[in-house]
Amino acid sequence: MSTLSRKQNIFKLSCYLLLLLVTITSCEEKQRDITYLGGKVVNPRAGFVIIHNYSDFRDTLELDEQQRFSFVNNNFKTGWYTFHHGDEYQSVYIKKGDSLKWRFNSKSFDESLAFTGSRAKENNYLINLYIELEQLNDQITARYNQQPKDFKKYIDSIIKAQKKRLLKVAKVQEFDPKFVADAEKLIEWNGWSRLERYPYTHFGKTNFLQVKGLPSNFFAHRNSTNINDIDNQNMYTFPSYVRSLVSNLSLYQCSLDKGNGADVHLGSLDYRKKKLKVIDSIFTVDELKDIYASAEVRNYIRSHKGDETVQSMIDVFTEISSNDELVAQINGLASTYINLSPGNEIPNFELYNTEKNEVKINEVIDRMSVLFFWSYEDEDYALEFIIK
Repeated sequence: MSTLSRKQNIFKLSCYLLLLLVTITSCEEKQRDITYLGGKVVNPRAGFVIIHNYSDFRDTLELDEQQRFSFVNNNFKTGWYTFHHGDEYQSVYIKKGDSLKWRFNSKSFDESLAFTGSRAKENNYLINLYIELEQLNDQITARYNQQPKDFKKYIDSIIKAQKKRLLKVAKVQEFDPKFVADAEKLIEWNGWSRLERYPYTHFGKTNFLQVKGLPSNFFAHRNSTNINDIDNQNMYTFPSYVRSLVSNLSLYQCSLDKGNGADVHLGSLDYRKKKLKVIDSIFTVDELKDIYASAEVRNYIRSHKGDETVQSMIDVFTEISSNDELVAQINGLASTYINLSPGNEIPNFELYNTEKNEVKINEVIDRMSVLFFWSYEDEDYALEFIIK
């Protein structure tokens, strides 16, 4: 064989090997892009779990005969998600390409929740932190009688100590850097929500305007955090912080309007409308604004039912929300409560009888009756209540 032929064969072999290497590498990269999620539910309260974020993802995972669920996706985004089962929910951190499983008992949801696989270390830390914060918050309640300077110092020391422990654990267990940065915010929001609750708990409503005498740095955190990030909503301490912030700002502004806090009624239309205005002022992200504003309106509708003030509340919501579908839902909820108010005729809605046949309510109610409503996500509770 000539030298030229040998060189040609070597060149061809090199090309084949290079092509094979590229193919293998490409397959491995595609494999790394696939995200696997799954788990098992002990004592399930519903036949499914829901996993979602608050921006662009939501999926319902059905439980099989062994009460297991699974999910495979090659377009999953790294970030924070919320998963629900029945009326329980929890935060979870997932990276694209992870293979993550979790198991829990619905009768002791948070205490039994455990993760295995990719990102298990981060998520097991997360649930342990949640339980720790719940216990810590009970202890903080006893400290609201402290003077402002001492309480602020106490909360700052807690945040500092928890972040120090986080960094120590993260170094040993090699946590994902993004998770560490976000977990620090999670710790901060929990402490800051206690600072926002302090004025009302310490001074009371009557003397609420004494908040003017708080140290100048008491609410310094308001300038050091970005609340206009939709991913924050999936982190379990963020909603609590926002609700505390909104309540504190609203009570302060209402107290200024009336000259004192004693004349502010927390269930009144004025106070609730003020909360909507505050929500509108602090959020530039429409999705977050809608989440918190619609929650306030729904709560008002449920507590005031057919009250004529409900429409005034809805009018304010309509002004600040650009989500026509959500506005329609709110109006529909108000109409439902009006129809179910004493003295009004119940709508002839459809329901299922014990044989799972669809019937109209007027077909089955022909005497004095009691109507009991429950969430389809909590059927066990409803059946238990009916039996009692």
